[in-house]
Amino acid sequence: MSERDLKPLDGIFAKLQPTGVEERVRWLFGPGAAALRPNVDWKTQQDELEKLQTSAAKDLLAELGPDQLFAFSSTITRHDELGNAIARAPVLSSVKHDLMKRGLLADTRGEVNTGIGILSGLKFQAGENGDNWVQALWQEAIAENWGERAELNIVHYLSPIESMWSEIEKRSPSLSKSYWKTLSIYRISESSDADYVVDHLLAVERSQAALNWLGNNIKIKKPDGALIVRVMKAAAKSDEVAEGNEASMLSYWVGILLDYLETDSEVAEQEVVGLEWMYFQVLRYSQRPPRTLHRALAHDPEFFANLLKLIFLPAEDSGVVEPATLDIEASRKLAGQAYDVLHDWSHVPGADELGVIDPIALEHWVKRARKLLADAGRGEVGDSKIGEILSAAKRVPDQPWPPEPVREVLEVARSRALEQGFEIGLYNRRGVTVRMPHDGGGQERALAASYRRDAVELRFDWPRTAACLERIATSYEADANREDLGVEQRDWL
Repeated sequence: MSERDLKPLDGIFAKLQPTGVEERVRWLFGPGAAALRPNVDWKTQQDELEKLQTSAAKDLLAELGPDQLFAFSSTITRHDELGNAIARAPVLSSVKHDLMKRGLLADTRGEVNTGIGILSGLKFQAGENGDNWVQALWQEAIAENWGERAELNIVHYLSPIESMWSEIEKRSPSLSKSYWKTLSIYRISESSDADYVVDHLLAVERSQAALNWLGNNIKIKKPDGALIVRVMKAAAKSDEVAEGNEASMLSYWVGILLDYLETDSEVAEQEVVGLEWMYFQVLRYSQRPPRTLHRALAHDPEFFANLLKLIFLPAEDSGVVEPATLDIEASRKLAGQAYDVLHDWSHVPGADELGVIDPIALEHWVKRARKLLADAGRGEVGDSKIGEILSAAKRVPDQPWPPEPVREVLEVARSRALEQGFEIGLYNRRGVTVRMPHDGGGQERALAASYRRDAVELRFDWPRTAACLERIATSYEADANREDLGVEQRDWL
């Protein structure tokens, strides 16, 4: 439309404008006030918004009394921005001080946050003397008995350093406790004494915050390993619940701290294993898997047997009788965790970090594990689970699979349960497959052919192993036929 056609609408637009100052400026202190515009950087838009907010605060202070101003604050969401705007407004310092004091002494959260916003803005204006200004305000609050809540909001704007923490503690143990309960760990300098910070966070049951702070500063602080272990154990036992981004960051910091502990010669490997057990569910889908825990399973058959005993009861015909569980819920949780650990385990006993298997170490581990589980009445299920982990063995280049140490176990054990576990484990380790709708069972036929070639090469010297591979190949051929049938059935539609 042309400018001439739009001209008559100007009068209508003017009549629709809010007449009161509150209605005119309320939008400036709510979400979306700084609407992003193309080709204008964020800081420029923020500066423009602050100018508008400062002008709005000036108008509000000119037309409204304190009661009306704080009533207005209850109708907005960005109380801190209103407080900051009041601090920038060109009005008497005494007016700003009185409004700040009223906000800090208020009972409603909105009014308190407005007062805190004024405090924050005035400290910023004080520049290098900001800490001295806040210190003087704190002394005024003490002299006039503003109360601990107001003092808490004030001391949070002092620099978080040990000398200041000592002053807060001298002032009041309860003030110090409230301070540490609400202090953002990201304000605590990496140069702060780690033991001091950790002790005070643990004292107010903020073990996860202590863990996060240590993880965030681990490269600078190089704290004592025993301190990290203490914090991680406390956090694992606490009732704090991490959700959303906090949960993601918790798994990240736990991984960082465990990596650090692995390099600390003063921390026993068994200590790291215990921590990975505690944090298994946190680490399970993180970038840092519980590798020390899995390595311990591959080295310690007693540990393996104990996990199986948590999951499975003795066989009825074993003659083994165990006392009834007193805490069913605790036993259920332990069994679930043990199952998950074994499910994710892929480090073959006797293998090094590259997957090369030491036949003597594997033989010793298998013999010991089988004896422990047979004595516990869990021989058959134990053999099945041993077979599952053997299926994780890596293929040796230019040799039939599985490698010779695994074949030796299959031949010597002569256990159908172990062989079935081996076959099931291999099948399950394949994971998810992706294919086009009309591809059919080509992937499965390729696998069947590969395992059948291995079976042919091994059939004379390793007959039981070859029989396992033949059954695996047959299973994949059946899967291939099913996929082919699925393609045919899709053509019917």
